[in-house]
Amino acid sequence: MANTATQLLNQAKVRAGWPTAGGFLTDLELLQLGNEELWTTVASLLRRASEEFWVVQAPDAPVSASSPDVRVPSRALGSAIRDVLVTDGSTVWNAPKIDPEDAWRFRDSGPSTWRSPFAFYLEGSYMKFVPVPKNSDYSIKIKYYRRPGELVEASTTSSGVTTYHVGVVSSVDGSVATLVSAPPSTFTPTEKLDIIDGLTPHESVSDDLVVSSVDASAKTVTFAAPLSSRVKAGDYVALAGKSPVAQIPETLFPVLIMALVRAMHHASGDAQSANTAEEQLARRASLVLPLLEPRVTGERPVVINRTSALRGSGRRGW
Repeated sequence: MANTATQLLNQAKVRAGWPTAGGFLTDLELLQLGNEELWTTVASLLRRASEEFWVVQAPDAPVSASSPDVRVPSRALGSAIRDVLVTDGSTVWNAPKIDPEDAWRFRDSGPSTWRSPFAFYLEGSYMKFVPVPKNSDYSIKIKYYRRPGELVEASTTSSGVTTYHVGVVSSVDGSVATLVSAPPSTFTPTEKLDIIDGLTPHESVSDDLVVSSVDASAKTVTFAAPLSSRVKAGDYVALAGKSPVAQIPETLFPVLIMALVRAMHHASGDAQSANTAEEQLARRASLVLPLLEPRVTGERPVVINRTSALRGSGRRGW
């Protein structure tokens, strides 16, 4: 398995000169440091590339007069949104973000009545659409930067007993996934599961899947709805929000390793080694960034005006 949590621990220990077992920190504590570096150092570098890494689309969210607000997806990295669209079922248009102070401009009564939601402003974790729609014909399409799953080891051993935390898909039939081995004991109908692509960069295939039943003897997990056609043999099944692999391009894995090494030295109070790791981390990051962008090296067209009348993206509903 590539880019696994176990590989991260092993390679970081080698780089830091730490023992493979019985070190200053436990493996669980090291993974906690690794996740912190994944969500900050590595995430910042990947976002800087501006090449649509981690961008996913949330399920359509309806808006109406009684429910004009939409929550920012809970898995959005930094609660950041990539794009917001509004649709009435036949037409789709961009919804620009406005300042709360300008919401009054989108009046819903008078001679220039707005008939559909056009823009939104942020209030805490919610997007508030204006003007408030008059009916329930509208839905919101949100693209956002999905936070990578918290790294967990596929299995751990304590006192000679091995506990499995992740399953690997063997085959799929409708809503039933057959795993390579018996499902982990933590896979129950009370838990939601994620399915993660077995190939790098290990993107999410499906999030927060509801489990109907688990059959350990048949090695199957039955979900409440049919699985995506993208699910295939070799994909990982983990508790929601977890991942046995770093969900990043393979070229970023050495950066994550060195970021963890730096954190390990800081945790042990070795300032000199931490400074050396910082220099190596900066060098690796500078070498990797050109590999992340541009993702398309051919000639790309220049878009002059996304909202011109010729592009069919003028204001709707007024």
